Amino acid sequence: MTGKRIFATETKRFLTFIVSAITVFSLLPLSGCIKEKKIEDYPEPEIIEAEDANNQETAENKEGAKTETQDEAQEMTAEEFAELIAIPDPFESGQFTYCPDAIPPSYAWGFRDRPKIIKNAKYILMAVYEGKNDWEVPEQDAISLNEFQTALDLARLSNPIAAKVEGANSEDGTSFFIMNYTRVILHDVEPEIGSEVEETGETQEEVRIKTNNLLDYVYDTINKNVSPEDSDIEKAEAVYKALASDFIPVMRGQYEEELVTDEDGHVSGVILPSHKLIDDFSTGELDNVEIAQLYQFILTQLNIECMTVSSYGTYTNQNVEELDKFMAKSMCNTWNVVISDGKAYNCDLFFETSVLQKQRIKNPQTEPDMKYFGMSDALRNKSFEANRYKLAEYTLSEPYEEMPCQVKGSAVPECAEDYYLR
Repeated sequence: MTGKRIFATETKRFLTFIVSAITVFSLLPLSGCIKEKKIEDYPEPEIIEAEDANNQETAENKEGAKTETQDEAQEMTAEEFAELIAIPDPFESGQFTYCPDAIPPSYAWGFRDRPKIIKNAKYILMAVYEGKNDWEVPEQDAISLNEFQTALDLARLSNPIAAKVEGANSEDGTSFFIMNYTRVILHDVEPEIGSEVEETGETQEEVRIKTNNLLDYVYDTINKNVSPEDSDIEKAEAVYKALASDFIPVMRGQYEEELVTDEDGHVSGVILPSHKLIDDFSTGELDNVEIAQLYQFILTQLNIECMTVSSYGTYTNQNVEELDKFMAKSMCNTWNVVISDGKAYNCDLFFETSVLQKQRIKNPQTEPDMKYFGMSDALRNKSFEANRYKLAEYTLSEPYEEMPCQVKGSAVPECAEDYYLR
């Protein structure tokens, strides 16, 4: 589906158009999962003190804003917040049950002092799962447009099915409108005309096929490899082994440029993130970011805490031609940290799949040797020595821009022990 419109220069912002187009939607209550898991400790919200002593009015304004932030942070007790972000037992019914509004704990903790953002991210995830473009938000959960964009980023990070969703909320924050698999491109035309807005998207059927393919894989991987009686680390090990066996490693750049031609034949370039798990999944070829995101997505569904982390660092050749070639062009790596029974372990699926591909040249039936699963930081450094000052959870630091960045409350834990006795 492709559509084009001409806007005056002063009205070229597309999200403003979306907001003005939102009408009154039917009340659609959030039907998320029943929360069960309890988490005891959370980082305290950071309060920024007013500093402008010379301007009494400015100081009063800042003090008012500070008080409002404090009040919002106090809207929930630790127990209530734990219930908000908790993910239920996926095997409570005896078989695996998918939780569409699950948010990885490490991402949620970064918004401990802004729970409404988490709530709106959950509403977005439910809307995407139910295939709805509009959603009504309870008045007590209303947030600003800027906060909604943060909630949208949180939803994108939490679930690859929402990775290509755009949208905006109404002026009073009590409703929002989203578009899945839609890109908006601005082309500068003549100064007196303004800008041309091009919308491109996929049909509902195309979206449904991609979504179902990914969810079918999640169901199959869990049902075939995971037992409800397994410990968290055993479940993480089984999923890791399955993913290493199922995908082929590729290395993509951080960004890619897509050329767009308008009706007059003018060609312009659009810079887009190159890591698109929801698109690349069906090819069977995933880069280090994508396979780490898939692993985190599945473990989150299993109620296992898992972080996708990135760092600049120094790679040590592993005598695996393809892997050495991949890493020779990159100073940064992305992998997972899995937390189980209070202990953290490094797990690098990209390295594992690269080694396995070499081994399968001689024997196609070779199984992963799990060399890069459950590593301590010391063992991790023998293949990739991470710069601890650059090590951070992989997030969106700015809207529409992908890069490693620290989220408050989600510092990457130290991995002190190896899971295996190697």
